[in-house]
This record gives sequence, structure tokens and C-alpha cells, in this order.
Amino acid sequence: MVYAFLIFSSIAFIELFIQFNLRGQLGSIMTISREAVNVLISSTMEDDEKEIVIRRSSLVLFKATFAIISRFSCILVIMYTSYIIMVNSVPEIEEHLLKSLYSIRDLILLTVFTICYVLIRNVIRKQL
Repeated sequence: MVYAFLIFSSIAFIELFIQFNLRGQLGSIMTISREAVNVLISSTMEDDEKEIVIRRSSLVLFKATFAIISRFSCILVIMYTSYIIMVNSVPEIEEHLLKSLYSIRDLILLTVFTICYVLIRNVIRKQL
């Protein structure tokens, strides 16, 4: 029962991560950051121009960071809610569930399962 919940949680996390487009958001933050660094090291721009561009970039970065934090917080709330529902449904599972989160073996198995799930999901998605 514990492993079923952990597998469900890992699949739910991956699917929510994909649906909320967090990977794309992280990529956009990296792109904006690179552009800001390129502006800073540019020798063709005046300091005033650099300052204006950096201010705009920082505002865009702030908005993107807020979007990522809010989406990730939403995922965490969903995951925590599923945990609370599980613990309230089957109270004796709570101790085993918490122990499995500290077990290196269980974490490795869950990581391997999650990686396999993502690979299989990508293969199926490419087939369609």
C-alpha cells in the first residue's frame, strides 16, 4: 500500500510538473538571465542603457520566478492533500510511509521507477 501511494505520488508530481510547464518556465528564466549577463559584459552599450535593460530584465525575472513559485506551491498543496487523504483513510500506514521516505533503498527504487515512467511516457508520446 505504501509503495502504491509513493508510485501514485511520483506519477502525479511528474504529470503536474509537465502540465504546469515548469520546465519551460525554468528555461525562460535561464534565457533571460543569460541575456542580462550579456548586456552587463557588453562594451557597446552605455551604462545608462545597461541599467534600463537590467531593470526590465529583473522585472521579467521576478514575474517568472513568482509564476514558478506559485505553480510549484500548487503542486505541493496537491501532493500534501493526497498525503493527508491517504493517512486519514488508512491511519496505520502513516508510520510506514514516513519510514519509506527515509529509506535509501525505497528512494532509489522510487527514483528508478520515476525515470522509467518518464522514458516510457516520452516513447508513447512520440508514437502518437
